Amino acid sequence: MNINKFLHRSLYGFHKYLLRSPASEIADSADFSEQRIDAPSVIASQDMFLQWRGVDEAVCHHEWAIPECRVYRFPSAYLVGTSGLVFAPDRRRLQACSKPLLKRQKILRPLSALARRLPRQTAAGEPIEYVHLCGESMKNRVHFLVEHAPRLLTYRRVPTPAGTVRRYIIPPDLPTWFREYLGFLGCEASSLVEGSLGTLYAENVLFTGFPGGDRIRYPEALYRELCDQLYTAGRAYTGLPAAPTANPDGPVVWIERRDAPVRRLENEPALIAAWTQRFGPVETISLSDLPLREQLRTLQSARCIVCLQGQALNLMMFLRGTPIVMLDLGHPSTRDDWNNTFFTLSQVAQCPMLRLFSAIDDPGTWANWTWPSTDFAAQLDELGRAAGDGALDALWGPILAHSSEER
Repeated sequence: MNINKFLHRSLYGFHKYLLRSPASEIADSADFSEQRIDAPSVIASQDMFLQWRGVDEAVCHHEWAIPECRVYRFPSAYLVGTSGLVFAPDRRRLQACSKPLLKRQKILRPLSALARRLPRQTAAGEPIEYVHLCGESMKNRVHFLVEHAPRLLTYRRVPTPAGTVRRYIIPPDLPTWFREYLGFLGCEASSLVEGSLGTLYAENVLFTGFPGGDRIRYPEALYRELCDQLYTAGRAYTGLPAAPTANPDGPVVWIERRDAPVRRLENEPALIAAWTQRFGPVETISLSDLPLREQLRTLQSARCIVCLQGQALNLMMFLRGTPIVMLDLGHPSTRDDWNNTFFTLSQVAQCPMLRLFSAIDDPGTWANWTWPSTDFAAQLDELGRAAGDGALDALWGPILAHSSEER
C-alpha cells in the first residue's frame, strides 16, 4: 500500500466526522463548458412475449425515452469519496454531478489541504484529460453495465484534443472483474487512475451523469453498442468462435445463487430437481467457483441458461442468441423493477428470455425467499404442454421469431 493510500485510509474516519455537511452549497454548472451528445429520443415498447405465471400470459412494457446526454468539462475540480462527488474549486457541490435525492448527511466536503493532486501531463509532456468514471454501486456488475458502462461510451463521443491523452478515474479498491470489464471495453490498464477515499484534485475533467430514467438510463443505441463490444471481446477472451445462436448440442446450464450474500432462494435444490424431472438434466454452476473466463466459456457453450434474478444476468450481455429462463421473484403485473430491465436488455443482447413468476409477496429488500416447489412444478408442466412434445427447445422457435420481429 503506498503512502498516499495509507494516509487517506487513516484519515478517512476523521474526514467523515469533521467534514460531514448538512448544508452543502450547490453550484450551478452553467459556468462550465457543456457538450450535448446527439441522442434523439427512442421509444421502443417491448412486448413481454410468453412470460408465464401458470397459464397466464403477462404483457409489460419498457420505454426508452432519453432526449440527450450531457458531458461537462471542468477546468479544475475536487472529487470526493468513492462516488466521486464533484465540487468546484471554491468547494461548492455541483448539482449536475450528484444524484438529486442524495442525502445531505452523507455529503462530504473536499479537504483541499489533504487532496491528492493528479498530474497535468504525462512524463513525456503530453497534456492529460481526466474522465470521471466513479459512482455508486460500482462493485455490482449489473449496476456497472447498466448505469456506468454507457457513460464510457458517451465520453468517447467527445473528441480528444490533438496531442492529449485520456486517463479514467475509477473508484479505489474495486474487484478484479471491474478492470477486466474495462479491458473488454477498450480501456488499457495504463489509462486507469485509482481514485481516493478522501479528496482528489484534477484539472481538465470530463463528467457525464445519468440523463434520465429509473433503470435504463441511456439511449438504446448505447446499449446495443455495449452488447456488441462485450460479445466480441468475450469471444476473443475465451477463444470460442463467434456464433449467432446458442450451441444446440450444449447443456442446459443452471446458475445457482447459493453463494449470493442476500436474496437467496432457500429451496433452490428442490426447484432444480423439479426441472430435471420435467425437462431433463442440467449442469449447475456457481459463479463464485469459476474465474470469469470459465464463466463465459460455460455460458457460451450452453443450449439454454436458467438463472434467478440477480447479478449473474449481466453475463447475457456477452452472449448472442442464447435462450434464458429467468426465475422472477414477483408478479406478472410488476412493471418498474430490475427484472423488467433484465428483460429489456435480453432483447438488446438478442437473447430470447422466458420469465417464470413466483407471484409471491416480496419478503423484503434483502431477505431470502422460498418458491413453493409444487407451484414451480405446475408451471413447468404448463410449459411442457405448450411445447407439445414436452421438450423445452420447442418453445424457442416462436420466441426467437417474435424477438426478430421486434428488432
